[in-house]
Amino acid sequence: MVPVGNATNWTALGAGGSHSGALRTNGSRPTWGWNEYGQLGDGTVTSRSTPG
Repeated sequence: MVPVGNATNWTALGAGGSHSGALRTNGSRPTWGWNEYGQLGDGTVTSRSTPG
């Protein structure tokens, strides 16, 4: 497990088979994981191992 923030700035977390997304208290929605088909929704096909 890799820390991705402190316990007070995350509201929700969702996970798929090879990618994840979260909701922060400030409203941002970072995603990370496998992105071969653009699953992360950032307009790229670059995979990330940390929230972006």
